[in-house]
Amino acid sequence: MDKKQQPDNRIKILLQRYLRREVSPEEKAAVDRWFNSLEDTTLSFAENREALRASLLAGITAQTAPAGKRVRLVYQSVFRYAAMLVILIGTGMSMFVKYGPSKAPTQLHTGRGETLRSQLPDGSIVTLNAMSSLLIPADFGSTERKVLLSGEAFFEVTTDAAHPFRVSDSTITTTVLGTSFNIRSYAGESTRKVAVVSGRVKVDLPGSSFTLQHHETLQYQPVSGKAWQSQEDTAQMSKWQEAVLDFDHFTIAEMMAALERHYPVNIELHSTPADTTVYSIRFRKESPENILRVLTGLTGITVQQRNGKWIIYTKTTYAAPIK
Repeated sequence: MDKKQQPDNRIKILLQRYLRREVSPEEKAAVDRWFNSLEDTTLSFAENREALRASLLAGITAQTAPAGKRVRLVYQSVFRYAAMLVILIGTGMSMFVKYGPSKAPTQLHTGRGETLRSQLPDGSIVTLNAMSSLLIPADFGSTERKVLLSGEAFFEVTTDAAHPFRVSDSTITTTVLGTSFNIRSYAGESTRKVAVVSGRVKVDLPGSSFTLQHHETLQYQPVSGKAWQSQEDTAQMSKWQEAVLDFDHFTIAEMMAALERHYPVNIELHSTPADTTVYSIRFRKESPENILRVLTGLTGITVQQRNGKWIIYTKTTYAAPIK
């Protein structure tokens, strides 16, 4: 391989890992710092492609470790651009910082404790919950309006009967013509949930499909294949946009994962396969300390704090004496 191409390839691999959330905390922090440094500009992407490439290589590649070692990014203040995308060099995969005039996929994502409200090319509005990502393919709107979701998002979809709007994750596809609805599909959670606030949607599962209307929800468990449709106050499903943390039939593990997504806390959970009880409780703008205090009484967990980390023991595990 040409040695000149090695930095390009390392950057390509690193950014691909970043999109898949497979980077170390240090690598993620460095990439985030680089993106957060970008400033607005009126220059078009086409005019700046080489400048962007040079900026990326100058600010990041020069600091990568030799091949075979962990790649680390060290931020340098270099050329700054916005209203653009960063090309993963040598591939057709890309990630937008903001919408740009390029025929390439767009990636929106949120970090811990963040939400993001964005307008899609068709005028639809999407609001991403914490630790979520949305991929908008390059051909969005050509024959259909399809997006790929990981995490949780609330959609307000513009009506366009000629171009159905579809949201897919690894197991389900939700199709709408014009409506507002919430989808929760976090990796690590046992249940996927679709809730319709207005309008009508069709949800396709492996081997079956369901039609949901106003105030109807569908829950699906990919491991067991079980799915059930019910009626509830679906408006509550999107209350996370108002800083409401809603644990709806959550296990202790799922509640701890949600706390880590929404707050800058590190949690170490000690549990066993017997911890399958589910709980339902809602918090509004509470601190993580208060939430854990309430959950202690509700679930019987034991909470300790050591070295900046919350150590959680369930009732089925042995909790060491607090020192």
